[in-house]
Amino acid sequence: MLLLLLLLLLLLLLLLLLLLLMMMMVMMMMEKKQQQQQKQQQQQKQQKKKQQNTQQHEQQQQQQQQQQRKELQHEQMLHIKQHQQQKQQQKQQQKQQHPQRQQD
Repeated sequence: MLLLLLLLLLLLLLLLLLLLLMMMMVMMMMEKKQQQQQKQQQQQKQQKKKQQNTQQHEQQQQQQQQQQRKELQHEQMLHIKQHQQQKQQQKQQQKQQHPQRQQD
């Protein structure tokens, strides 16, 4: 009878030990999963930051290009105006010279 009781107690102890072992395994798995999630979140943050930096760089490039285009257009307009002014001056000079020739 005592032996049976001891055996039962031993069996119970073994069961408790097994349960404890299983709980530890579950805890380890959960911890591992949490670490993976953190790692994934970190990667996502880095990727997002990289993407934002890329977008910002592209925006800066576009702004620079727009500025260059504006400056070029402005220069072209100035050049055209100068050319027109020169033409107009030439015409005026010709007009002024023509009447003098007629008077001569």
